[in-house]
Amino acid sequence: MSRWRNAGPIAVALVMAIGVSSCSQQDPFIGSDALPLGRWVETDGENAAFLAIGSKGTFTGSDGCNTLTGTWEVADDGSIRFPATVATERWCEGMDPWLGSAVEGRVVDGVMTLESEDGTVLGELRAR
Repeated sequence: MSRWRNAGPIAVALVMAIGVSSCSQQDPFIGSDALPLGRWVETDGENAAFLAIGSKGTFTGSDGCNTLTGTWEVADDGSIRFPATVATERWCEGMDPWLGSAVEGRVVDGVMTLESEDGTVLGELRAR
């Protein structure tokens, strides 16, 4: 029995080290099913619009031409709000920069419908 007397602190340190190690290696886009974490795409095309929503309240994305970055949060009604979005302002022929105008999104069955401030539906992204 004296052989295991000091095993308690060692076991706790080992468990903590394993826990810290596994947390630091976790993909930042993996989270609870209640959150819209991960990659959301308009289509599977090469220059398709997308959002990559991270677990720490930030996102990055592209409308196929411009790069987007900003913050997101879940509203009381369960919608996703994008209170701060910054986008480059490049002009690309044939591209619609709709994604940068989105201020709110609603997810139903793996589809995020994005809306402008006045509630106009701008487009949809699908979970990937």
